[in-house]
Amino acid sequence: MRLNADFTQRVVIRPDDSPWQASPSPGVTRRMLDRVGDEAARATCLVRYAPGSVFPEHAHPDG
Repeated sequence: MRLNADFTQRVVIRPDDSPWQASPSPGVTRRMLDRVGDEAARATCLVRYAPGSVFPEHAHPDG
């Protein structure tokens, strides 16, 4: 996936432009702001946790 991947280009993201999407962990949703790759990716997201939800510890080697 490539989403707003060119950092030389200015992008305006309005909250209603992109929906909350499920993550691999139940109860954790995300709104993707930029992404290059699939689950192992260079990515910037807003993350929302439902009460009691968790996301396992993991690395972000691509930034």
